[in-house]
Amino acid sequence: MDEISPEPPLPEQMPPRLSRALGELDLPRGVARELEDDPDEAGTILLETAYQLDGAGRPDQARGILEALREHPPTPEDGQYASIEVIRRLREDGGADAVREAEGVLGELLRPGRLEPGPAGLLAEDLMEAGDLERALRCANIASRELLVEPAEDLVDADAAMMHPLFIRARLRGKTGLPMDEHDDVVLAVAKRVLRENPELDWDEDSDGWDEDVPGQGGGDVPPPGPLQGIQVLVRRGDFDRARSRGLLTDDAAQQGPDRYFRATEEVLRDSSGERPAMSFHTVLFGVDEMAAFAGVRDLDPADVATHRAWAHSEVPDGSPRLLAWPPGRNEACWCGSERKYKKCCGSPAHR
Repeated sequence: MDEISPEPPLPEQMPPRLSRALGELDLPRGVARELEDDPDEAGTILLETAYQLDGAGRPDQARGILEALREHPPTPEDGQYASIEVIRRLREDGGADAVREAEGVLGELLRPGRLEPGPAGLLAEDLMEAGDLERALRCANIASRELLVEPAEDLVDADAAMMHPLFIRARLRGKTGLPMDEHDDVVLAVAKRVLRENPELDWDEDSDGWDEDVPGQGGGDVPPPGPLQGIQVLVRRGDFDRARSRGLLTDDAAQQGPDRYFRATEEVLRDSSGERPAMSFHTVLFGVDEMAAFAGVRDLDPADVATHRAWAHSEVPDGSPRLLAWPPGRNEACWCGSERKYKKCCGSPAHR
């Protein structure tokens, strides 16, 4: 009988108090080894572990990891991301005590000079969704601070993904009735530049308009988001192992398992949406048998990505319920089919 290899100790590079706190928890097997292999990513590994434990019905263990990360973070950002996750869980609880505790954690985050830009951007979106616009705008200003110190005219040619905090800030300024400032102007200028650089976009009369709350909207200067673009075609989770064994999935991410396979696509979608904020993106999942049948009739390679896209355009018409708009709402089911909420799966901050 083979002996089970013992778990390695937690790496020495981790903060000693964090190591001690984690040592008191029943961490899943393999987590210590991940931390040993990549101690610089301890915060991300622990956040992801908490999401996985939540999805596996072990919320108390997930909360224990988040609290350890909050109290003894490897970096300030790690602790703040953990605090945001604790706030989300407390608000989902809905009880009066939980709501009060969430407000206390939020108050700690919002102490002057504490909040880092990355967590501030995430918190701004959470607070905007909750209707807490004043504090959301405060967070958006923190998330945008490195951009706000730049002369607005110098940002016109900036990468659209880098401008995301200013897009959130512009929306919040519009929602709170503030007049446009020079950085709001540059947000619209970047959107127009993206459209000029992507003339293939074919605007659809039935597409939803730009958010009416963005300052200066309503004049028709910027067209609405385009129709279906950037479709990502992937195998459904239930067929993943069969698809991989039959050679339909050959990329490196697929070899690391279904979670990495779907999250690699999430990264592509995020990058693409940052570069083309006016474009709409969708995902669609296929079954092994239907892809094999489609390829067989047409004498195509069922493992070829081009075949997968041809299948989607041929077999999944516009308006089909199989076409999933990306990104889903934070509290909606994740597009990857995990049955977890998007914010706790592919949309979690651990994967940003």
